[in-house]
Amino acid sequence: MTEIWLINIALGAAILWLWWFARAWHRLSYARRANFLAVLGHGEMDSVRLYDRLDRRLFRSFVQFYVVGAQLEAAGLVETRQADPTPERGGRAKMYWKVKAKT
Repeated sequence: MTEIWLINIALGAAILWLWWFARAWHRLSYARRANFLAVLGHGEMDSVRLYDRLDRRLFRSFVQFYVVGAQLEAAGLVETRQADPTPERGGRAKMYWKVKAKT
């Protein structure tokens, strides 16, 4: 009987931890999106310049940066465009981001 009681406590603690983690993850995601839009409020920027201006505590890698950018683009808040390739960058095209105008 004591073992079942201990299992119930462990299961309850695990559920509580998952609930807290999900709420914390949502808040962090919101902070990332808000930071992304705040920096973009200054006008159109290419990916590297935008990443350099973002808060490094929220975006630790380009992967997180592009995931949040894709979420905002899917929501219709930002738009992107590919520029022509530049020879000094080895032929790579830059991606430019800007806040989408309300219509």
